[in-house]
Amino acid sequence: MIRVKRISSGEEDFIIELERKLDLEVPQFKTSELWIIEEGNEPVGLARITDLGPAYFLSSVGLLPQKRGRGLATQLLQAILAERKKDVYLYTIIPEFFFRFGFEITKVPSFLPPRDIFSCHLCEPKKCFCLVKRC
Repeated sequence: MIRVKRISSGEEDFIIELERKLDLEVPQFKTSELWIIEEGNEPVGLARITDLGPAYFLSSVGLLPQKRGRGLATQLLQAILAERKKDVYLYTIIPEFFFRFGFEITKVPSFLPPRDIFSCHLCEPKKCFCLVKRC
């Protein structure tokens, strides 16, 4: 059984190991919401979203490698995006994945966190795009 859920305050500790496996740790970035997708009772993916005031910022979206290609990331993002009443921004090197959810390429607004706290400089900075899904 697949289940997507928002983690309540105090439940975050069990997710630390999954973040390490996915190389998604960003300790200096405050997150408003942490979401996971479970298969059975095992967390297999996660996403973080932060309310920045004028918009949301989606970060740290990932699935365990052996769980990819089965539509789980789609289920996770659909659940997260269904609740949003403001624009949602993100940084990504795979924009085509997010286009199907209504995201489009945009300029980086001043209220977004800097890319370097997400280790983007270690990734592929020339391929990193800022995307927005408008409400």
